[in-house]
Amino acid sequence: MYHMTNLKYIFKTRIWNRKISYVFIVSIFLFACIFMLLFPGLHHARAAKHQVLNFASVYVQSKDTLWGIAKKYYSEEYGSVNDYVKEIKRCNSLTNDYIQSGSFIIVPIYVLQTESEAVH
Repeated sequence: MYHMTNLKYIFKTRIWNRKISYVFIVSIFLFACIFMLLFPGLHHARAAKHQVLNFASVYVQSKDTLWGIAKKYYSEEYGSVNDYVKEIKRCNSLTNDYIQSGSFIIVPIYVLQTESEAVH
């Protein structure tokens, strides 16, 4: 048979464990609520919008350089401006960085597209 002191200890331990459980559950609930308030529609926004590769025709003016155009149209999908310059050169079959004023070059660009704009 349990001694009275042991019963008090067991009773106090069970109450303490319940309190810890309640605090944990309430903490998780509050964290979830705060997260949803700070980032509303986070999952939906990712599903609804995505980047699509397009191409732009750029008129080369007298003081334009390949690097200057690359810096103007650069986006993080290319990793670095250097990689982007290489991609522009590849798209235009260029063997060096020289571009002639008065001509057009093709520049690959990423644009944000929503699902409603997408062509299936």
